[in-house]
Amino acid sequence: MSAARLTQVRLRCFKSIGPEEQAVDLRPLTVMVGRNSSGKSTVIQSLLLLKQTLEDPRPEVQLSLQGTYLRATSLRELTHGWPDDVRRDGPEITLRWTSSVNGRLLDRLIEKRSWLAETRLAWLVSDDMLARLQGGFEQTTEITLSMTEGDGIIVLPRLRSIWPGVPPLETAMRADMDLGGAVLSWADGAGTSPLRMDHFLPYVPRASEDWELLPEDVTLRFAFGVLYAEPLRTLEGLLTGLSFVGASRDEVPQYYAKPVGPPGRTVLPGGGNAPELLYSRQAERVHFAPPAGIGQGGELSLSEHVTERTMKEAVQELLAHLGIDNRLSFQDVQAVNVFLLLFGRAPLNHIGRGVGHVLPVIVAGLLGDPLLGQRLGESPEMSRDEYLERCPTAPCLAYEELESHLHPKAQSRLAEVMVALARSGRQLLLETHSDHLVRRLRNLMAHTEPGSASEQWLLESVGLVEVDQGADGVTRLTAGQLTREGSIERWPADFMDEATDEERSIYFAGTAKSPPEPRAVRTGGREARNNGPEEERARTASAAPRGQAGSNP
Repeated sequence: MSAARLTQVRLRCFKSIGPEEQAVDLRPLTVMVGRNSSGKSTVIQSLLLLKQTLEDPRPEVQLSLQGTYLRATSLRELTHGWPDDVRRDGPEITLRWTSSVNGRLLDRLIEKRSWLAETRLAWLVSDDMLARLQGGFEQTTEITLSMTEGDGIIVLPRLRSIWPGVPPLETAMRADMDLGGAVLSWADGAGTSPLRMDHFLPYVPRASEDWELLPEDVTLRFAFGVLYAEPLRTLEGLLTGLSFVGASRDEVPQYYAKPVGPPGRTVLPGGGNAPELLYSRQAERVHFAPPAGIGQGGELSLSEHVTERTMKEAVQELLAHLGIDNRLSFQDVQAVNVFLLLFGRAPLNHIGRGVGHVLPVIVAGLLGDPLLGQRLGESPEMSRDEYLERCPTAPCLAYEELESHLHPKAQSRLAEVMVALARSGRQLLLETHSDHLVRRLRNLMAHTEPGSASEQWLLESVGLVEVDQGADGVTRLTAGQLTREGSIERWPADFMDEATDEERSIYFAGTAKSPPEPRAVRTGGREARNNGPEEERARTASAAPRGQAGSNP
């Protein structure tokens, strides 16, 4: 059974995205490219908005605009068309995700089978469906959050469960806000049930003495528990577990305070706490697929195993793959309870910015391990299939400009590290300006054996999204992917073609230059024409003593 993960984000009227809905299918490795200020960060910010809301300790706050990741004075500031005075509906965010159907669901259905057979949920207890549940499968669930602002921000959730072989309309439900509070109803309006909200996530309360429940309402409550309760808990975990490293990184200090209390797991957006997390978790076990490069013979075979290392060893190994191979160590300063992070003999603040900027990327990627801290067994290696089978979820890691301050070769190698992390249970969402990183992904694809498992994984698991903003100020998202030959289905405008355009321009401009005009030089009081090295050698040879012309020293 595959791990639970986010599979799609759809946005409407959110920031630079207009009324026409834009969608991003989230793969294990999704790369977004586009011009500056085209809206590349918008997709990530929509997820961060929901993450910071769920982290707010007040469950009655349906949408938190004053959080760690995104701040706005009002919902209108996040609504497309702001700051016009025209009143508009707020943004709409739709998330789709997968989760596993567990055995408890099957037990409940069998227990209630005779009763459910007389309701609109009869399809759930058919012989075919029960047999399918017995084998286990993934359930796809979708939630649409429509936002509006009045006395406060109100989020109206609509839920849809997409089951294999079952028309989605049969299981679609929506939540309506009215004067009586939140009401859950079938898509066709038949039957209602009390609904409560934990931030923007709906749930059916256990006690409902204040509601007069009809048989149709009881069926509705049962359906919600069966179809949505567990997937909504899964979604909450996926969003709160989202890790984000932003484009703006914190300055690197000379000393770091030793962490107090249990070690954290989240790298902050600026990455400033990455050294403390590395220090406190340096001996903890992490897992990742070894990065694969293109071999001497030009072949590429992605690793089919996952390796176990301590956190410190893993960081050292992945940095070395980028070409940063100075030995990593810590030096404690006991008198003031601080430590230094050393690369070779130099502290981090005395090394180029590239190391300080990429360290949070590496640490966050390793902390995204679904089996963080667990031992694989007696061997430090395990097959990918067995490892992924043990992962309950695929944590999502979002990066903005992860290549910041790295030289071109390290940017290329960073693509191989991202592929390695995506193949070991993480889900990566990258916003980048690096054509070196994208070019290396293309290069990896081009060097895979036709029909191989490596080629198939890259085709299915790597997605490219072109983000473009037209003259109307509206952002549009266009999906693409790598081809088997290492090209791109849709060539991003002003991105991958920029380097080739420059080279072509240099070549033609250089070849179009006329030879330099011969210049006059004075030799012994006489003028001579300097016609270039060939003419000069001929003149010198003719003037040399006999027998010396053209001789080798």
